[in-house]
Amino acid sequence: MPEMGEEDKIIEAIQLKQKRVLLKAGICVVSLIFAGIAVSQCLANNLSPDNKDLVPEPAGRIDLPMMESLTGNHVEIKGFTQNLIADNRFVWLVIDQEEEGLSWPKSAVLKRNSSFSTTINATGHVNAFIVSLYAVDSRWNKKILNWLASDQSKGMALLPRNAKLHSIRLWNQKLDM
Repeated sequence: MPEMGEEDKIIEAIQLKQKRVLLKAGICVVSLIFAGIAVSQCLANNLSPDNKDLVPEPAGRIDLPMMESLTGNHVEIKGFTQNLIADNRFVWLVIDQEEEGLSWPKSAVLKRNSSFSTTINATGHVNAFIVSLYAVDSRWNKKILNWLASDQSKGMALLPRNAKLHSIRLWNQKLDM
């Protein structure tokens, strides 16, 4: 049987080892807590509307026809949209008459974040006209749908500039009447 002094040394060594293990475990727990706080703060900052570098802006472009092209009354439009992450974004092709302050929505783009191809009717728009690609919120989408259900000859108020993704100017030759 070991001497009493040796037992005390063994107990002391075991207690010292337990203290070291607990100290290391405590440091690990504290480190994990601080890491969690840091990650939470990073996520909160990166996803906030103030941090525009990390949240991609909605984008889109009309690729065809090219800017300043001559067209007829029926215009084939090809383009794409990307970074439309909100479910309440609705994409529209619109003829804008900015000098008159009016828009004529022509076609909804149903597939977001992809390429699209559609034909719009430009009848009634003589000489130069602007075709714009918009990503509007649900409130503006409802206004467009209400306008489409009413007398469309007068046009509607211009859609908000901050919803415009791209515009091109075209010239109507009225080739296909």
